[in-house]
Amino acid sequence: MVIRDSGTLGIFMDICERVKITVAYYIVTYVVSYGMAFLILIYTAGTIADKPVFVFLINILLLSVFLLIAYAFYRKIGGRAFREYIGLKKEGLLESLIVTAAFFAALNLILATLAYLFLGVNPLAKLVESAYMYSSTPWFDHIDPKLLPVAATVLWLVSGTIHFAFMQAFPYEVLFGKLKKYVVPLISALFIPFYNLPLLTGEWKPDDIVFLGIICPLIYHLCRNSLGIILNYVFFYELPVLVAFLKGWGEEAFQIFLVGRLVWGLVCLLIFVVKYLEIKV
Repeated sequence: MVIRDSGTLGIFMDICERVKITVAYYIVTYVVSYGMAFLILIYTAGTIADKPVFVFLINILLLSVFLLIAYAFYRKIGGRAFREYIGLKKEGLLESLIVTAAFFAALNLILATLAYLFLGVNPLAKLVESAYMYSSTPWFDHIDPKLLPVAATVLWLVSGTIHFAFMQAFPYEVLFGKLKKYVVPLISALFIPFYNLPLLTGEWKPDDIVFLGIICPLIYHLCRNSLGIILNYVFFYELPVLVAFLKGWGEEAFQIFLVGRLVWGLVCLLIFVVKYLEIKV
């Protein structure tokens, strides 16, 4: 069935139908994600975490399932192309890239300044140290180093697509135009317990909550493009991808990637300040 407006009653029915679809969508995706993670923990006891093939198969399977779920619910709505419902489109891409990087850079600068002033921590040195000490992704040590940066990039692209195209953009587009005041807070509230599955893992990370759970839905609201968010998430936000370049291609590649991230963030922040806030320099 395709939802159509027909006066006040039609609008009310449309809102009710879209809310029902959104609630049902979140129930299904939560059950699938938490259910799969629970079964993996119970039956493998974490023994597959160091096996790249299984890690990739699980993530590809999860992406495929989310695609099928989203498309099934999309068929109940219709009206626009499916890619527009998940934000994977050319329109708004450049703006999404710039705005996401600008927000990430601004918040990182604020946090770095506070860390330096109140804790006496050199934030750049701390980042480099964290990269060298990183050991939270066991499968990094069980893959050909030459393939590691590519493999990490692909895996986090898959993860980013699940999180930002299917768990933020899709429900946003289903509700957009009907409950404008509540869409962004609702997406944030329902995304935060999903990322890292904290109700199961206990991983309530403040930086992920702020950057990914609060800032990213707001950016999508401004740009209506999830691709720019996903690309910044992979190449500008995630530490494991940076570590993959260090472990895979060595210190020189790591330094180039690190400097590239810093330059990209500062340039985007400058563009945002000049263009979007209309401040003359």
